[in-house]
Amino acid sequence: MEVPQIAVTVNLAAAQKYGLKPGDVRRAAATLVAGEEVGDVFRDGRAYDVQVWSTPATRSSVTSIEDLPIDTPSGARVRLADVADVSLQATRTRSTAPTDPAASRWDPSWPTERTWERWSAS
Repeated sequence: MEVPQIAVTVNLAAAQKYGLKPGDVRRAAATLVAGEEVGDVFRDGRAYDVQVWSTPATRSSVTSIEDLPIDTPSGARVRLADVADVSLQATRTRSTAPTDPAASRWDPSWPTERTWERWSAS
């Protein structure tokens, strides 16, 4: 199955101009688009991931993703498009969903494969 994925290719010269390393740009873009686990909430003996990410409108199109603000070491902000090329690419993938979702704690509304892997390991 092919799934559309956002591809971020860092422009090394542009990133260096703002004091950014390629990893800084990729991490910031990934957090804003795909989310990042920042902690856990424990309730009734169960742990729930706490994720941060941008609003749905912010990640709704390539243009809006290009406009994502990236913090620089100087404290200034630049647009993602100022330091990277952003494109939509088809990526081949395979399903990680269990064959019987009722027999597991998998929920198709979870945002990332990382979340499924965390729950499946417990």
